[in-house]
Order: sequence, then C-alpha cells, then structure tokens
Amino acid sequence: MHLKGLLLSAILILGCFFASGQIYSRFQADFSIKEIGFDGKQNLMTGSLYYNKVERTIYYDFEFPEESVMIVADTCTYRPKEKVITPHKMEVSMIDFSIYNLFLNQDLDFYGLNETPYELTEVEENTDMVISTWELPGKQVKEVGKILLSQKKGRLYGLVSLDKEGNVISKQFFLDYDYIENLPFPTRVVQISYLGGQESKKITTYRNVIINSNDHKEKYNYTPDFIPVSSSPALVPVGK
Repeated sequence: MHLKGLLLSAILILGCFFASGQIYSRFQADFSIKEIGFDGKQNLMTGSLYYNKVERTIYYDFEFPEESVMIVADTCTYRPKEKVITPHKMEVSMIDFSIYNLFLNQDLDFYGLNETPYELTEVEENTDMVISTWELPGKQVKEVGKILLSQKKGRLYGLVSLDKEGNVISKQFFLDYDYIENLPFPTRVVQISYLGGQESKKITTYRNVIINSNDHKEKYNYTPDFIPVSSSPALVPVGK
C-alpha cells in the first residue's frame, strides 16, 4: 500500500507538471477587421483564421466583402484564388510578431521584446499602469526609435513606436481580455498609424477562439496546389 501511495503521488505530481507545461501550437478564431484609411474611407472584413506554430503559417479564410483565402508564411503570402505568390521583403518576421504566435508562446505581456535585441532602459509606474521603454543598443538606437510598452495588471495594454526623432509613428492597444485555456488573450486590438499629419485606424475583433484544435487540418497544414500566374509587391498583413 505504501508503494502504491508513492506511485499515485508521483503520477499526480507529473500530471500537474505536464498540465502546467502544456504546449500550444494551433490557434483558431473568427475575426472582423474595420479599417479607416488615411483618406477616411472605411473597409470591413470578416472571416476565420488558423495559425500553425509548427508550420509557421496563418491561413485567413475571408467571408466578407467576398469569399477568398490568403495564407501568410515566413517568406511569402499565397492567394490561391488569384494564383498569386507575394514574396516578403520585410526584415521583421510577420509570423514571429503576430499576436497569435506571441500568445501561444506566452510572450504577449512584453510583445516578445524581451526575446529580441531590444533592451529595457526605463520603467515608470503611473497610477494603474506600468510603462517600460525599450531601445536597441549601440549605434542602432540612432537609426531606429524607441518603443514604449504599457501594462495593466501585468497584461500588455499599449505599444507605441517612435521614429529616431521621437515622433509617434504608430500605436497599438490590446483590449477586452478573455481567458482561453486559462491564458489571457485580447479579443480587441486597435492599431493607429500616423503619416504626414494624418492617421489611419484598424480595429480587429476576435471571437470563438480555440487553441490546439484537431479540426481543419487542411488549413493548419496548407500546401500550395497552384502554379502562380504572377507575383506582386510585398503585402501588409491583415492582422497582428
């Protein structure tokens, strides 16, 4: 009986360990994106997305304004309906800093900055918010501006990017957190960009979030099945 008790205790301890160390590799959600451009024109997109951390692909299945599919990978973006492949020329990976990847890696609180060459240079407490300043070391700081990151209750709240002169070029706000498998996820993200005294805004809302689903394997494991008819300039991802 004593041996059985020890074995049961060991199993319970191991069970707790593996539960807390759960590995998340797939993210699924319905989304809506409302955009207000620099010219004031408004656009609305809705659909579902499927992110596979192992394959490093985001599969967007659009429903409105028209049915279409877009798959974002590390090196390119696929548009099967149009038979177009768009190479990525961005130095920063769209995948690494997508909100889905950061969430699954549980790096969202600091937006993954603690895993980059950026260094934490200042921390300021302001009422119910903690604001941290992140900078690239050495000569790089003269070429790239600072990033200001704010947290509320330990969760990521805001992200402000500055140019090298200290002007604000973009803001992001992470709002309306919900718990998915005991992990906090912002179900509304507001992005504001500034250019020439004007601003554009993108509001992304998520619902029906599911992680580690075994369904929709053809979307999680997308394989191109078309011969591209053309290539187009680099695209800006529809969501982070």
